[in-house]
Amino acid sequence: MKFAARVFGVVLASGLITGFPAVLSPAQAAAPKCNTDAGTAQSLKLSSLKTGDTVTVCASWLVTSQTTSVGPPAQSSGSASGRVSTSPKSTKLIVPQRRFFSATPDRPTIKSNVYQSIKPGQPVLLASTATRHQHLALLLGKPTMLRFTPVSYRWTTGDSAVSGRSQVRHRYKNVGRYTVRMSVNFKSEVRVLPGGRWLTLPFQVTKVAPSVEIVVANEKPNLGGVAVLVGKTCLEHPSAVGC
Repeated sequence: MKFAARVFGVVLASGLITGFPAVLSPAQAAAPKCNTDAGTAQSLKLSSLKTGDTVTVCASWLVTSQTTSVGPPAQSSGSASGRVSTSPKSTKLIVPQRRFFSATPDRPTIKSNVYQSIKPGQPVLLASTATRHQHLALLLGKPTMLRFTPVSYRWTTGDSAVSGRSQVRHRYKNVGRYTVRMSVNFKSEVRVLPGGRWLTLPFQVTKVAPSVEIVVANEKPNLGGVAVLVGKTCLEHPSAVGC
């Protein structure tokens, strides 16, 4: 327990935690029915459950006990001394004490290079803020991480164009207002510290970003979202992008 506490303190100090979900005892809340096996790690049996965009990890102790066989001892075959031996049995017992915690991937947002409006045919740069991140909680006294990693994207630009890239470069042909939408699929993994390996859970979680409106007009474009480098100053080349 002291070693686990030290590891937990190191993880806190290193800034690896993006969230700290509360761990409720069975007396405080009913344990969820985690019906998907996630493997074993650090003497824990792990299982999981996905509800909407929330992932729950459950843990129970996995104990191995040694017991001797029951009944009269049998004489060992081939023993000249006539000694007898018993065969120990190895039995795995699941202690009915469970703990669990739940976490949800961070909601991504859409970034673009358009501040107010852009002309038809000008490039619009769209990017997602989704990154790999993790949550940490104590499961039966052991620091346990739940990690989310973006694996796929879906973009709709409002003019029937669709993309599956993490970043999109798009041009609108006509004047108008267009709603950009984006969703991200995250894979989920769990790890028990210290030294445990990442165990991949058999489902993905989808998070939808807040939509963004792009205005396409015949006015001078306003590219205030990102820095644009040009070969000359705006006084020397007033028609350059960003001037």
